[in-house]
Amino acid sequence: MKGKPEVRIYATNPFVPEQESITTSDDLGLTKEESFPLYSWAEMRIENEFPDENAKYLLHMSNGTKGKFDAKPLYSAYHECAGSTDVNILRRKVDLPAKQKGTHEEPQNNFLHCARVCVRTDSNMCNQETSYMISILKDTGFVNILTMVAIIDELIEFAMRKKCAMQAWKFATIQKENLE
Repeated sequence: MKGKPEVRIYATNPFVPEQESITTSDDLGLTKEESFPLYSWAEMRIENEFPDENAKYLLHMSNGTKGKFDAKPLYSAYHECAGSTDVNILRRKVDLPAKQKGTHEEPQNNFLHCARVCVRTDSNMCNQETSYMISILKDTGFVNILTMVAIIDELIEFAMRKKCAMQAWKFATIQKENLE
């Protein structure tokens, strides 16, 4: 994969009233039976890649116009530090219910801290178990956060597979040079 990925998220119902469908399940190869319309829901954009400490994930919601998304992200997520799989998720202030404004403020921008995801992997012998803990403030959009977490998890896994493949290639190259 070259460049920064952009992930489009579709819904089976309109995100905003009178929204037109952008594609169908058949067009995307999702159904073998009856095709159904799909509507733009959100687009996730990535700045830098994991494990870079500046990796950032931005969720831009559909504005209802065919294929268009809000210029400002509704959610922003970042890792605590380089290599950490834990993720902090922020939500734009202007979209929070009035009762939540002014709490848990992030001073550097217009976002409020709304969730934290901790990932832990325990390995013993041939078993590996990964557990997730998601802590979310009330009224911050559980579905949006869960969607972001699932996509971020896939991106981290992809980055790790890429890193392992590169290390295996380097090891094989060194072994080949040692045999010659």
